This record gives sequence, structure tokens and C-alpha cells, in this order.
Amino acid sequence: MTARARIAGFVVVLSLASPVFAQPGPEPGPIEIGQQGLAQFETGNWQGSYDLFKEANGLSHSPVFELYMARSQMHLGKLLEARVTYERIASEVLPPDSPTPWKQAQLDAKAELAGLRTKVPAFKLTVKGTKPGDTPRSTLDGAPIELDTSLEADPGEHIFAASAGNRTIQKPIRLSEGVRDLVITLDFQVEQKAATPPQPQEGSLIPGAVLLGIGGAGLIGGAITGGLALAAAGEIDDLCGGDQAHCT
Repeated sequence: MTARARIAGFVVVLSLASPVFAQPGPEPGPIEIGQQGLAQFETGNWQGSYDLFKEANGLSHSPVFELYMARSQMHLGKLLEARVTYERIASEVLPPDSPTPWKQAQLDAKAELAGLRTKVPAFKLTVKGTKPGDTPRSTLDGAPIELDTSLEADPGEHIFAASAGNRTIQKPIRLSEGVRDLVITLDFQVEQKAATPPQPQEGSLIPGAVLLGIGGAGLIGGAITGGLALAAAGEIDDLCGGDQAHCT
């Protein structure tokens, strides 16, 4: 079905479901807003689609509006919010004379909800390396969470943190869609070792002083030897009359 055909059918469905939608007015009614929402959905503007369907549903409730709200949330990666929307549609008690599209929207919501349940990431956060008497606390993106408890979150990058005493660990972790048994461990001992820079080793001052002394002595000795050699040469010149080659 093309986008135009779907929009046309969408308008007919809403009109049959709730005739008050067709009443003209100065402001766009639910049908017009629903048209805009469906157009945004077709082009992949998930946030715009969600906002428009939510506005239309606020003006006049329809399971069709809510179904597209849930689908938009799915595309945005907001799986937990989408699950709440799907559950609301699935649990709604429709009147016996409800239009067929409303009933179909509810059936679609139940089917999509069943597939969603296995996509939401599930994890358990635990800590190690705490000191006796410490009461560790943990957060997920700044919100408190329970330790050693199976929890769920939307897929994507998250900041896990744990505090104990005056120590705090923060670690970014990416949760992948469909991962259900992830165990995340924050170890205070490991983090403390990693945060402690290596201390420079101090060498002995005595060997350096000895070497300095030896080097100085070598320079002094060389100067003395050179001086004695020059003095001896001068004395030989005086004794031999300047002719050292034939002086015995």
C-alpha cells in the first residue's frame, strides 16, 4: 500500500470511528493532525510523528492513534515507553460496536507487544571491593537503582555509577537490544588501582656522589699530570741546551 493510499484509508477509518472528527473548525481537527502524523511516519520523522499522533489522540481518543504512537516510540529506541503504550492499547475494553479498524489496531498492538518483550535489554548491577561497614549505592543515568536485581533499560549508551563511603565509580556501558542476562560489575579495588599513578623510585645519593668524586678526581689528576709533563720538558730543554735529540 502506498503512503497516499494509507493516508486516505486512515482518514476514512477515523471518520467512521468517530463522526465528530469531521466537524469543521478554525483549528486543525484530529483527522488533519492524524494525516500530518502519518505523513511524518512515512518519511521517518519518528519524533514528529509521535507528537502529532499524541496531539490527535488528546483531542479525540483512538486506538489507531495510540498504535502509531507506540510504533514511533519503537523507532526512537524508547522501548520501555512503547511497551507501556502497547499495553494500554491491548488492555483497553472496546465497546461491542467499535469499528473494525479499532479492533484490528488492538490485535496489532498485542502482536507487536509480544515481540517487544524480548527486545528490551535486561541487566543486573553488582559491586565488589567495598570496605567493611560501607553501604553501596548505585545509579543509572543519575537515577537510583537497586543492586543485584534484574532491571531493564532502553538500548544505547548509559552511565552506571556506584558509591561507597567517599568513593565513586562511573562507567559508560552500551546496552544492546535483545540482551537479557547481562551482569555488570563495578569493582572499587580495580578502579582504585587504576586511578593511583605509579610512584617514581628514588635512587641512592651515595653512588652519584661517589661517581661525581671519581669524575672530579680524574679531571684533577689529568691536570696535575699534564702540568708535571710540561715542567719536565722545560727542565730538559735547559739541561740539554735546547737539543734534546742529542742530550744524554
